[in-house]
Amino acid sequence: RGLYERLSSITYTFRFNEVLDPSKLHSSLVKLFTIGDWRKLGGRLRRTDNGDIVIHVPKVYDAEHPAVRYSHVEFDIRIEVYLLGCRLPKETEPYPSVHEGCHTFRSFSRRQDLPGDIEHHYTSDEPLVSLRVTSFTDTTPVPITFPHSVCDAMGTAELLRAWSSVLASRIESVPAVLGASRDVIETMGTLSDEKAEKPYLLEHRQIKCFSLLAFIVRFVWDLLTRRNVQTRTIFLPASFLRKLRQEAQEQLAIEPTGRTQSFPQ
Repeated sequence: RGLYERLSSITYTFRFNEVLDPSKLHSSLVKLFTIGDWRKLGGRLRRTDNGDIVIHVPKVYDAEHPAVRYSHVEFDIRIEVYLLGCRLPKETEPYPSVHEGCHTFRSFSRRQDLPGDIEHHYTSDEPLVSLRVTSFTDTTPVPITFPHSVCDAMGTAELLRAWSSVLASRIESVPAVLGASRDVIETMGTLSDEKAEKPYLLEHRQIKCFSLLAFIVRFVWDLLTRRNVQTRTIFLPASFLRKLRQEAQEQLAIEPTGRTQSFPQ
């Protein structure tokens, strides 16, 4: 998993059922990458002699060294008329549903010349973030692509909040980026980490010995026998997730010891 995240790129496609201004989306993202340590996301990936991945940030962003690789495609039709657009996942509230996977829409969400891995970043002036906006007369899909090693799901959520703040001219709401110059978890698990001395809460759930061997055997067996695995996108309505959470709270509210278990809201 770690190697995959280190070497792969990830694309999120956000569908807005409104006609958005692509130039504002682009300019606000570029502006975000000029604020404080957010500049790091406008940099370029480089690999050191010992194999570490580092980010080099241009002193100035300009046409020759852009902060974001931007492209815009416009169709003077409704999205349902477009052959690929009509197959994008749709809301099926109040029920969950399964749709075609992300690979189906690769040509729709990413530039054709953009590789799926990050090797090209090491030897080119390619920005970390690629923004490709597609405009229809009723909908605006906004795909954004970046190396997985730069940002995970929680980091992406923070990126979207910061981007939205700049788009709404609320610069003061943009949070600071942690760890831009120093690893914020470099002392985790060391002798100076007081919390590391406490027992690991999930110690009893770790896979060890025979369980670990059984897991590896099953995993390898799946790889050898199930080569037709396909990606799918799952739509989970908010009401469905609330129901799942409520059921989990009801089932786990009382621990086996009889002690009441609290849950964060």
